[in-house]
Amino acid sequence: EEPLYREKHFKDYQEVTWDFALDKMADEITHIQTNYGRDAFAVVSTGQIMTEEFYTLGKLTRGVLGTNNYDGNTTLCMASAVSGYKRSFGSDGPPGCYDDFEHTECLMAFGSNLPEQHPIIYWRLKEALEKRKFPVIVVDPRVTMFAQFADIHLPITPGTDLVLLNSLAHVIFDEGLEDRNYIEAHTNGFEEFSKLVEEYDPVSAAKICGIDEDTIRHTARLYANAGAAMGIWTMGINQSTHGTDGVCGINNLNLITGNIGKPGSSSLSITGQCNAMGTREWSLCSGLPGYRTLENPEHRKQISEFWNVDEDFFPAKRGMTMTDIFPAIETGQVKGLWLVATNPMTSMPNSARIRKSLEKLDFLVVQDSYRDVETTQYANMF
Repeated sequence: EEPLYREKHFKDYQEVTWDFALDKMADEITHIQTNYGRDAFAVVSTGQIMTEEFYTLGKLTRGVLGTNNYDGNTTLCMASAVSGYKRSFGSDGPPGCYDDFEHTECLMAFGSNLPEQHPIIYWRLKEALEKRKFPVIVVDPRVTMFAQFADIHLPITPGTDLVLLNSLAHVIFDEGLEDRNYIEAHTNGFEEFSKLVEEYDPVSAAKICGIDEDTIRHTARLYANAGAAMGIWTMGINQSTHGTDGVCGINNLNLITGNIGKPGSSSLSITGQCNAMGTREWSLCSGLPGYRTLENPEHRKQISEFWNVDEDFFPAKRGMTMTDIFPAIETGQVKGLWLVATNPMTSMPNSARIRKSLEKLDFLVVQDSYRDVETTQYANMF
């Protein structure tokens, strides 16, 4: 495929050579940054490309263009997982992997429909279950395909995941099923947490979350008594008004039962896109490669030396997120935008407002596999 270019978004596209497209794009970025500052050109990335490509894009954006207004659309779907991991463990890195399916003795899934939404991961789970049977618990208000497949389906009242999680913790503490040695060695805040969950007895929780007290008790015992248990979740938790709290609740459940840091035991977020973890780890949207942060001077020094760029070239804190960038176009702070495999016309709320923002840009590049994606209507280069 040849790149397409036009001066104005309402004119017809013309096929151009790759040399012309790359030179023109570089010229436009240089023009915008020279006249309005480095941050006047923004990049919004994706969760759809390879990890090596994410690293290359991040190096270009952070190490060459130098714009701090760089984010990925994974902010919209994975922000709760990111914040929850950081609150619980200090780093946005899942403490487990898909290999844990091969070792777990109990799996609890929250707001996740693997057969229809993540079929390859589901196949791995099925293969693990064929080798040895272990209980699968699905927490979901809907009777999904995964819920029908599960050994136990907990059809909770929408928005009450945290009530259920705290009630499970209540039962575990009440019946002495927690892993005291693990808690003392690897956690803090135990006293405050145990006091909090005292309020979530199964009788009271049942009235809120819609799961009867006997089922709550049985589920808590099943999970805590498993030699290795893991909790997974997808958008049912993440895209919630209290999604971060839900993620922390799953993390807490695994911490009090000693189910972090050993095979088959994990709090594992199942990403909404094929490589949403790749963009978080390596694309530098929210920091620097390998969980390093912009706020840490030592991290900035490490990467600047590795890339042979001036340490001061990196900002000392993260710039705008995706949800900040579009309002910044309206106010004139952002003049140019590069969209990589993402379509804000469908993923962002208030599409009429997004359309007006895109129309206001001096230069818009859309990088996508599909010609009919809506944002190409407003792009200068595709």
